[in-house]
Amino acid sequence: MVIVLLLKMGQQLAIIYSIASGISSSNIQIQGSNLQLQDGSMILMQNQGVESDGILRVNVTDSIILIDTKPELTTVVGGLRTQTVAEGSGGDIVVSTQQLGIFNGAGIRTSSFPSNNGFDGPSGNVNILAKQLTLTDGGAISSAVFGDKDAGNININVDESIVIKGVNPNTGLVSFITTSTVQGAGNAGEAIINTNKLSLIDGGAITTSSFNSIGNAGNLTINVTESIEISGQDFLSSDPSSITSNATNFNPALAESFNIQTLNTGDAGTITVNTPQLTLAQGGEISVSNDGTGNPGSLQINADVINLDNSQISATSQEGREGNISIRASDLLELRNGSQITTQAGTETTGGGDGGDISLNADNIVVLEGSQINANAFEGSGGNINITTQGLFTSPDSKITASSAFGISGIVTINNPEVDPSSAIAPLSQETTDLSQLIAAGCVDSGNSSFTFIARGGLPLSPLDPLRSQTLWQDLENYAVSKQPAFSANQIVTHQTLPKYQHQLIESTGWIRHSDGRVELVVLMPNQNWYKSINCQDL
Repeated sequence: MVIVLLLKMGQQLAIIYSIASGISSSNIQIQGSNLQLQDGSMILMQNQGVESDGILRVNVTDSIILIDTKPELTTVVGGLRTQTVAEGSGGDIVVSTQQLGIFNGAGIRTSSFPSNNGFDGPSGNVNILAKQLTLTDGGAISSAVFGDKDAGNININVDESIVIKGVNPNTGLVSFITTSTVQGAGNAGEAIINTNKLSLIDGGAITTSSFNSIGNAGNLTINVTESIEISGQDFLSSDPSSITSNATNFNPALAESFNIQTLNTGDAGTITVNTPQLTLAQGGEISVSNDGTGNPGSLQINADVINLDNSQISATSQEGREGNISIRASDLLELRNGSQITTQAGTETTGGGDGGDISLNADNIVVLEGSQINANAFEGSGGNINITTQGLFTSPDSKITASSAFGISGIVTINNPEVDPSSAIAPLSQETTDLSQLIAAGCVDSGNSSFTFIARGGLPLSPLDPLRSQTLWQDLENYAVSKQPAFSANQIVTHQTLPKYQHQLIESTGWIRHSDGRVELVVLMPNQNWYKSINCQDL
């Protein structure tokens, strides 16, 4: 084992590295309160032997800052690295600190490359324990294998928040966390991320991948106790911020130029996301996909509220079988502004297998503004869509389809498990009711009886009725007491002391109308007809 320490002098790189070529493994352990590596500086542990390498352990109480790829040396990437170039396993990286920042192309990486004689070993694992983790402008955490052995696993536990943001303008690489297998039979490792809050912004990505490989992409599990935000695209290539597991091929033209055989037959992995609040916006994406002959994996999302705004959740394959999507939202699943939840199998050029199934279970599902839920296939059968909800709200321009261009279309099923439509319906009696028994008997029918409804204001006058003036009746008699009684302050008032009225009031028994129009109430009627017919000429 050889350990070499180079300190940074001026523009020189500072490198601490360990090379193990014998039968014994090597270890590097760094402790302190703060650690900063910049301008391409790195701590490297490399295995050139047949035995497993040791551990690169960094235990810093306050902060670790890894920054900068030197612009003139874009192939030299600073940070913490372990690798194997022989049959032995690569070393693990273990990091413990409060604040971990990885910027501008620096990274924490484990990798495996075949040796000159064709032998290779698995890459090491990455284990990170921190309070806060930030990756920006191409910062990376990765475990990769370029051969037939498996890549290491990534385990990240962050108490407060993880932010993955942006792209490095020098290298074109976005900020990412990834496990991958490239051009071989090895499988990518699994990634498990636990934190309180996760933000993927402006192209930031978490992925497991099989790149032009026979091996499979690893599974990805993300547990977030507060919220996940996936939003925006990187400004160079417009790649979306994403959580993905994929199996992809080399570009055919690139593969031909470098005489590289395209052999992607591996499967994509399974993605599991658990969080109370999931928000995808401005092109944000969660997806599993396969560009080769393998299967695209599956998606499982569990949340309270899921909001998609111009974003997508998808499972697609070119030639393989279906990829399934299962989403559970205890409160709300909302799609707006052209968002999609889609499974797609095959294209016009590849044919493809059966479409994947979509299972949605939420109290309320809202599909608005041209959004879509699709389970489609090209040559195979379309996938099935199973929706379980208390309320499904869609706009006229939105779609829910399960179709196949040349195969059998799938089935869309909508369930309301907690609602029994018959529970609010009262059973009706089979016996008819005799309505005559419900009408009360009144006056005896005389043959000329009638009932007239007159609303307020009475009936209009008939041509046979006398005309009536609109003059109001007014009593002109003066009933005022001629003299107000006077009482002293201490006088006791009794009925004997009350004044006597001059006239006794007697109830009238009729009324007469005088020639001047006055109407007088009288006790005794005079010997004359009290009613005089009105002549129209007198009006």
